Amino acid sequence: MDRGSGPVVTGWPAVLLAIAVLPFFLLFAVFIRPFLSRDWHKTNRTAGEVAGYIRDFLNETGGEWDWDDFTSAPLKDGQLEEIRLAAEMVPLPLNDAGRETLRGLYERARKLASIWKQ
Repeated sequence: MDRGSGPVVTGWPAVLLAIAVLPFFLLFAVFIRPFLSRDWHKTNRTAGEVAGYIRDFLNETGGEWDWDDFTSAPLKDGQLEEIRLAAEMVPLPLNDAGRETLRGLYERARKLASIWKQ
């Protein structure tokens, strides 16, 4: 009774098969694999940009969709992501408590921006 694993490609056919398959592996490695990382969908914003979004929202000077853009896009930096998540949890329309929360978050982002500039 033959207990082999089935047909096996060896010799020149194996070399030719490897040469034919190699470009697909290279395409995967270069173009597809980067999108499989955990952070590919996260936005790379600076602390100054985060502070600007919050300031503009508090002053009602931002664009129509700026706040939605800010709160709905996860950030790569962990500290800024904490600020974004806290801002996202503030109930709308803003009341006094929400404004105070956002002012505190704005100050945190501003401090991070000044530290990172040094």
